Amino acid sequence: MRKPESKKTHDARNARLNPVQARCNKIMGGREEYKKLPKDERLALRAEVTLMLEREKSPLEKWTDHAMKVLPFVKRGGKGKPMTTRKTVKVEGEKVPQGWVYAIRNTSYPYVLKIGKTYPDGIEDRMSEARRWGRAELVAKRWADDAIGAEKFMHMRLANRNLRNLSFTDCGVELFKCSEKDFHMAFTDYLYTLEEEDESSVR
Repeated sequence: MRKPESKKTHDARNARLNPVQARCNKIMGGREEYKKLPKDERLALRAEVTLMLEREKSPLEKWTDHAMKVLPFVKRGGKGKPMTTRKTVKVEGEKVPQGWVYAIRNTSYPYVLKIGKTYPDGIEDRMSEARRWGRAELVAKRWADDAIGAEKFMHMRLANRNLRNLSFTDCGVELFKCSEKDFHMAFTDYLYTLEEEDESSVR
């Protein structure tokens, strides 16, 4: 059963609070005109507007981008022998698609978020895992009926901010140089995509 959306979720779906959607609507002359575009043209427009907004960043934001490129990131060392013999544990139960898409950060690196997914009751496990390697705090979490699909969409949407794509090779694949706002905007785009697919199926 889908969990009720919080006020933040409700607000995030408001196009007035989403700069990318607001700019797309303005370019097309309104939300309705934007919705008339074919899906591939909508996605292309959103990508173009995202780059446009990146270029309009303030000097402070641009300085932060530069600073992040020289921050050291430590990767866990090579594989070692286990201290004890491990046994495979078979877990019984139904695999559910619902879950959370979450963002966790090490407070020493506030502009880097680990964006992943977990099962409905798995947030505490993810936090415990993150704290094995340093300080960690939960920045945001959003509920999804298809957590795997939501995570894949957000990773694609934020691909230009992925540390691997920014030339860092000593880190995991789920680290992104972005803010909590960027996380919620990406999830909002995911919700809009679902709505557009629903509208297309009704026609």
